[in-house]
Amino acid sequence: MELNPSGRPVAILASNRMEYIEADIALVKAGHPKVPINMRLSQPERLHLVSDSGAAVLITEATSADSALSLVDEAEALDTVVSVGGGGTHDYEDVLAAANRPPGRTWRPDDPSVILYTSGTTGRPKGATSTFRSRMAATWNMLLDELIDVRPGDGMLHAGSLSHGSGSKVIAYALSGARNIVVPSFDPGRFLDEALHRRATASFVVPTMITVLTEEAESKRRPTLNLRHVSYGGSPIDPSTIRRAVDVFGPVFVQVYGAAEAPHPLTVLSRSDHVDASDQRLASAGKATRSVELRLVPTGASGSPEGEIQARAESVMVGYWKNEESTREAFVDGFYRTGDIGYFDDEGYLTIVDRQKDMVISGGLNVYPAEVEAAIANHTGVLESAVIGVPDERWGERVVAYVVARPGHTVSPEEVTAEVARRLAGYKKPREVWVVEELAKGSTGKILKSVLRSRYWDQQSRQVN
Repeated sequence: MELNPSGRPVAILASNRMEYIEADIALVKAGHPKVPINMRLSQPERLHLVSDSGAAVLITEATSADSALSLVDEAEALDTVVSVGGGGTHDYEDVLAAANRPPGRTWRPDDPSVILYTSGTTGRPKGATSTFRSRMAATWNMLLDELIDVRPGDGMLHAGSLSHGSGSKVIAYALSGARNIVVPSFDPGRFLDEALHRRATASFVVPTMITVLTEEAESKRRPTLNLRHVSYGGSPIDPSTIRRAVDVFGPVFVQVYGAAEAPHPLTVLSRSDHVDASDQRLASAGKATRSVELRLVPTGASGSPEGEIQARAESVMVGYWKNEESTREAFVDGFYRTGDIGYFDDEGYLTIVDRQKDMVISGGLNVYPAEVEAAIANHTGVLESAVIGVPDERWGERVVAYVVARPGHTVSPEEVTAEVARRLAGYKKPREVWVVEELAKGSTGKILKSVLRSRYWDQQSRQVN
């Protein structure tokens, strides 16, 4: 049985489970581009990803089969839903039993392998496309420069979503003869239990997870684990937090920096970099990997050491899926424009100080203010809004919205939050909503988010005092 003979994209909408790993590797062998869909996305968000990618097949599970089937009615190319546990147009195990071995289709290194959707500043998700060649280049970067040090029999514990950073490690471990160990969702107690009993040697986490894992290990006096390598990234981490984690778990942590368009590791802060390190070193993103060329393009005052971080490497995406205009805007002279602002110290360590783009990273997940603002705009009483990110001890950053009501209307924070919740994933909801008379604007009419951030901290100071 060959459900998708043309090599069209295949979407995966599933929680962490071994079938996800199985499907991921099978798609590589069969030469089909993978389109990961986060289970936390809303139905309209899922529809856009399926429609824009042109996915003909969607692999899912019984709990999501109904919502997946409804996508068939709306997405023009989608006609097949393969579901684990039933409920789709085809049962996963039946398809597996009837599959051709080996796959009859050959693929070329420059064929697309992963289409990973990430919103831009316009808020409309775009498919960052990695070829088989670029995906393997990223995998070699992990093995060589991230110093994963994978040995046969080792185990990668996937507690974060396989549709994101943790899933990028699957191929590296499979190629090395190691195990991919899957847990359905993250819970600190379960993570430590699984790591112990299943002899996990590695994992990928975000800073929020490090915080709660450290608290759990300290409170329960957990026995010594087999973990040798824990990569982390996705959002800033306080130096005191990672230093405390090193004290509890040992020198096992490696920070990586990257993006959907330029997969990690672009830079690496190694295990040894975490030992007896200064706050400045722990706050850095590490050094560029050997196969990645980074440059800083000045964006501010002349003579400033800071600039936009731009990257050139085989691991960088080839472009946005069927979006030539956005692709042209994303590159200059062959370098991908990350939109992040940073500087190098005298030893070559990169520190990221700001994001030129407005993206907020909360709990390791990307939240794009323009997307949230578009959802808020559906409230009939809202005239305009602006969304910013502010530091948060637990989540790295949290989403804050400023809203102006239309003349003659009243708007409550609860209504704004509910409006976003109806349209977007839960982690994108504003954690705070401030209804104000007007938004600070420049001479061109552009909203000055820097002023809003300053206003926010002024409000916090007044509340404390």
